[in-house]
Amino acid sequence: MAASVRKIYWLILAIVILPSLIFVIYEIGTIRQSEKIIEDIYTNQLDAILYSVNQYSEDVLSGWANRINNEQNEDKTLQSALIRIHGEMPSVSCIFQFDSLRNRIAISAVEEDPAKFKPVVDSILHAQSTALGRLFTYITSGYRKIEAVDLNDGSQLIFFLTNFRGEYIINSLILNSREFISRVLDPKIQEIAGERFFITAYFKADGPVIYSSDKQYLPENVAHRKTFWVLDDYYLGIELKDKTISDLAWERSKKDLIVIAVVEIVLLLGVWIIFKNVNKQMELAQMKSDFVSNVSHEIRTPLSLISMYIESLERGMATTPEKVKEYYHIVMQETQRLISIVNKILSFSQLESGKRKLSFQNIDLMEIAESVVATFKVNLENQEFQWSIKAMEEDLQLIADREAVTDAVFNLVDNAIKYSGTDKKIEIEVGRAGNEVFLKVTDHGIGIRKAEQKHIFDKFYRITDRNLAHQAKGSGVGLSIVKQIVEAHEGRVSIKSKTGAGTSFTLYFPRIKTSIP
Repeated sequence: MAASVRKIYWLILAIVILPSLIFVIYEIGTIRQSEKIIEDIYTNQLDAILYSVNQYSEDVLSGWANRINNEQNEDKTLQSALIRIHGEMPSVSCIFQFDSLRNRIAISAVEEDPAKFKPVVDSILHAQSTALGRLFTYITSGYRKIEAVDLNDGSQLIFFLTNFRGEYIINSLILNSREFISRVLDPKIQEIAGERFFITAYFKADGPVIYSSDKQYLPENVAHRKTFWVLDDYYLGIELKDKTISDLAWERSKKDLIVIAVVEIVLLLGVWIIFKNVNKQMELAQMKSDFVSNVSHEIRTPLSLISMYIESLERGMATTPEKVKEYYHIVMQETQRLISIVNKILSFSQLESGKRKLSFQNIDLMEIAESVVATFKVNLENQEFQWSIKAMEEDLQLIADREAVTDAVFNLVDNAIKYSGTDKKIEIEVGRAGNEVFLKVTDHGIGIRKAEQKHIFDKFYRITDRNLAHQAKGSGVGLSIVKQIVEAHEGRVSIKSKTGAGTSFTLYFPRIKTSIP
């Protein structure tokens, strides 16, 4: 394999270096840049800056939505929490909350009579039935979306959904658009604009300037404009300070030689990185080959046993009811083993491709641990294992996918059985640590060397020292599945191990997830 890697390395080197040498010769003889290319570059940069402002404004509104959702649930009441939260939302005149049938259930107003807004809000929500339907579709999928409607008086109606005690609430915010830009967004715009750009805001595409990052400069004719995402009928504009794009093109041409030298260095660095990646991919290919070999062996063994005992039953070699029952038990046991292997491979494949959809619900981690141990109970008894499950707290609930978490715990217990050696003792501990719920699986077996610990969660990786890969058969994907499942729950997994003294794997899950995929 080393010779193949070297050949690939020299091939990549030739493919990258030869074109770059031609490029250098060409650029040295014709050091000039197309003004159109420069203009495109800066246009993209301006677009990116406006995107940042838009993203920040959307993040602000999303943050308000999250506060309403979280604090109302913590406060256990809608009205009092809403008034408190509203006091920390500059530029919001009124907040109306409705249930899913559009019945008003809470309201908060600052220096405004909410009565004058209610008919408008009711009318818009009725007219926006389709948009509300989309919001319900999004939030039931775990994603909150925000919609905006212009009220034609410099205000916006912002509406989104939150969850209170399992029921969806329609939140309608009357937002003073100009105050929102000048008070809430201004610090961020000033930071983004810096000393190089003017950023302005307009009411409608050809309307007047309502905001400028430079209070002494109110440009009317800014060609580069983009829509405001969260403010209907508002636009953002941006232009460079001091220099024109032609000036920038001239400065850039003087720097071409330096850039070319840097490019060469980067290309050489890129070749080295590519070589490392190719080498890694070839190692991965070898691991995949070993994986196929291991899985084939693991599947062949139970199939051979099933075939042998079925044939024995067909030939009537089991002459007593006890023998028949024993043979059937072995067939069932090997069938379950085969199903376990296939399920593990399918689970890994679904996680790798992103096709496994998680279904989040309230689960009890202690119940998961007990159900997994119950699955292994016969196996543990047959191999004369000692095991214990200990709950450190009473409330061990979290929001998670029951099947996925069960798979993760199953893989850890399965590994603990495989690698326990002669000291057949397994301990499972479930408890809380701060805002996390944890589950620890400890064995007193052969342990894992420090050098191996950083690789054990890699897909297809199997420990080869001490002939472990042959002593304990496996596919090499179990711990990779564990890590992917835990990370999909925004959790983490830790390991403590010492050679000859056993291993502890601990899964940490947040009690309240910040987002649901």
